[in-house]
Amino acid sequence: MLFRLTLTVCFLIGFSFNSFVQAQKVPVLGFSDFEKRLTSNSDTVFVINFWATWCAPCRKELPEFERIHKSHADEKVRVLLVSLDFPSQAEKSLKSFLTLNSITAPVILLNEPDANAWIDKVH
Repeated sequence: MLFRLTLTVCFLIGFSFNSFVQAQKVPVLGFSDFEKRLTSNSDTVFVINFWATWCAPCRKELPEFERIHKSHADEKVRVLLVSLDFPSQAEKSLKSFLTLNSITAPVILLNEPDANAWIDKVH
């Protein structure tokens, strides 16, 4: 019985560690660096979604963006998820949300607290 319990605990620790290791790296960008990605001269279509972990409707629609990301992987269509989460919450909220929900589409965290300064530049 003790052996089975120990084996189960080791498995769970290994599984948790494996999930942590596979956590997606999320670059933190200011708007000027993000804007460079918007002005690319390529023939690739970019589907860009602004979202946050604290936004319930955003979380609800995220699996659809993940489906688009996976179903168009062999085409010139790329999904970019732009998180508006607070940078101080990135480790606690954002990365754990991405891991728990198996989000593999690229994610950046936009570190621009004054949305009025950049929102009109995105169309």
